[in-house]
Amino acid sequence: MGIAELGEPVRLLNKEVVFTNRIPYTGLQVKKDPGLPLIWAGFILFLIALPVRLYVRLDEIWLAEIGILHHF
Repeated sequence: MGIAELGEPVRLLNKEVVFTNRIPYTGLQVKKDPGLPLIWAGFILFLIALPVRLYVRLDEIWLAEIGILHHF
């Protein structure tokens, strides 16, 4: 394996090939995903809900819903 210079003949599959020009290219593809805002909204909701869930105990939520709000 080597790098051929422009105009330098190279043997390839029992034939002689000469590269005369370079064409720059990339494999980068740009795509648009219409569901991405929904994914971000769910992620942000998760980031907000997780600390709230860890701070508030479940029994406090149920008692507050009944209207008694008692701390155990």
